[in-house]
Amino acid sequence: MSSVGTDEKAPDLSARRPVTAAAGGAFVLVCAVTAVLSAAVPGRVVNSDSAGVEWNYPPQLWALLLALTVAGVVMTAHPRWARSAAVVAAIVAAQATGNGLIMVRDWLNANASGGLGQYQLATVITWAGVLTLATAAATVAGVAVVWREPADGWRGVVPARPGYLIFGAAVALLLPLFWGVVQEDMDIIPRGHTVLMYSLPWGAGLAAIAWLRGRVAVAAGVTVAASAVLCVLFVVSTHLVAYYSTPPVAD
Repeated sequence: MSSVGTDEKAPDLSARRPVTAAAGGAFVLVCAVTAVLSAAVPGRVVNSDSAGVEWNYPPQLWALLLALTVAGVVMTAHPRWARSAAVVAAIVAAQATGNGLIMVRDWLNANASGGLGQYQLATVITWAGVLTLATAAATVAGVAVVWREPADGWRGVVPARPGYLIFGAAVALLLPLFWGVVQEDMDIIPRGHTVLMYSLPWGAGLAAIAWLRGRVAVAAGVTVAASAVLCVLFVVSTHLVAYYSTPPVAD
């Protein structure tokens, strides 16, 4: 009788984790595909010289969505690596969410300047909103798969490596200020863009290492480092293209 009672009170949760991870991975994969399809919708750019069609988002978004898609596949197919892939998914999806939020605002600004029609505005904002919601949901799903209930109750909430928590908070708070000084532009709007797209996801990823262990912690650190390198390459290449491009011919 006692053994039966013990079995009923203490079910084995370890057998459920692969199923939970696979379900979470499938959800992340659906969110990633939805975000890719939403980002693939081009927007029409109207300027004083000519009218053309170009993509709504910066090039690094495609790398983030590719990483999110791969993470979803790994979570679904390889339960052993599910938590590591979930950390990657959470960080890159958070960055993609920041891109979507900024794009919604940018399209509203473009409409205010008279560059978009009402039908076009409704289209591009709707797709930007879908991307934002899909990547935000993927962020939540990634965090949910990574989360483990502390075995020691509230004592387990205390970070084992508080240095990473401090480092992550410093990145989240100081990086926008540093970037503003480098650009000689301390306007609140560009600083907010930096927070949403870079410093907040990177800072959260680094801070999470204070609680994570093993390859999950390594995955978080590598993801932040790789994303930072991607950001630097994008900024440098953008400036080089602008510097070496043919200047416009004066009328």
